[in-house]
Amino acid sequence: MVIFIKNVRPIITSEAEKALVHDYISGMPIKQILTKYNFKTAKSITDKVKKYYPDTYKNIFQSVKDKHKSYSIDLSVIDSEFDAYFIGLLMTDGYILTNGYGFGLDLTDEDCIKFISDITNKPYHTYRRDAQDHKDRYRVIYNDIKTVKDLERYGIVRNKSLTIQPPILYPSEEKYIPYLLRGAIDGNGCLTYTSYNKPWLILYSASKDLAVWYADTLENKIYMRNVVIRLNETNGHAPMWRVELTNTEDFYKLKAVIYDKPFGMNRKYALLREMLRDYYGDNSIAS
Repeated sequence: MVIFIKNVRPIITSEAEKALVHDYISGMPIKQILTKYNFKTAKSITDKVKKYYPDTYKNIFQSVKDKHKSYSIDLSVIDSEFDAYFIGLLMTDGYILTNGYGFGLDLTDEDCIKFISDITNKPYHTYRRDAQDHKDRYRVIYNDIKTVKDLERYGIVRNKSLTIQPPILYPSEEKYIPYLLRGAIDGNGCLTYTSYNKPWLILYSASKDLAVWYADTLENKIYMRNVVIRLNETNGHAPMWRVELTNTEDFYKLKAVIYDKPFGMNRKYALLREMLRDYYGDNSIAS
C-alpha cells in the first residue's frame, strides 16, 4: 500500500547537517540545497557552515562563490530532482544546436526559464512576440559538447520531435522519475477542464514511443489507475499523441508525488492546487 504524507519541515540531524555542509562546499547550487533540505532562506545554510567551520567559513564562502562562477552542467547521471526536471524539460522543449556543439531550451514561461537560468548560472534571452507567435519566448543556450553526448541516453538528439525515444534510466535514477515527468508536463503538458468542468491533464507527444512510455510510467511507477492514451486529431499535420488523466485519485497522486512542492514552473503548480480546491472543495490544500 502506498501512503502519501504532506510535506513537513524535517528534523535536521547532525548527520544531515554534515551532508548539507558537504553539498554546499561541493558547489551544489543554493536553490537546489534549499529544496533538498526544505529550507526557505540561504541563511539557514550559511549558519550550518559557520557552525562546523567557525574559523574558516569566510574562506569557504569565497571558495564556493568562485566555484559557482565556473559552474558546469553534468547530466551524465541523474542524481538530483533538478537534473531530472531539467532533462524532462529538454525532452519536450529542448533542442540540439544545428552545429551539434551545444543545446538549448525554449519556453514561454519566464519563471521556469529563470529557475533553470539561476541554478545553471547561464543567462537567458527574451524574444518578443510577432504576428505568428503571440507569446514572448525565453531561451537559454549551452555550448557544451560533452552534455550533448550525455543527452542521447535520454532521447534528446537532433530533430527529435517526431521520433524521440524514451529515456534509458539506470536503477539509481528511477527515484527521480516524478521530477522527470514534472519537467515533461511543464514543457508539453496542459492542465485544463473537460466539457463537464472536471480537472483534466493532457501530456502531448508527437512520438508514439515516448507517449507510451509516459503512460506506462504513470501507471507502473506513480501508480495512476486511469491513464488514457489516444491519437489526437491531426487536421493534416503530423500525428500528436495525448496521455490523459481525469480520475480524482490520480489528480491527488499528481499533487502528492509529482507536484509536491514549489519547483520550476509556478503556474502549473498553483493551477493544480486551485483545481483541487475549486472542483473537489478541498480547502486543506495550501498554496
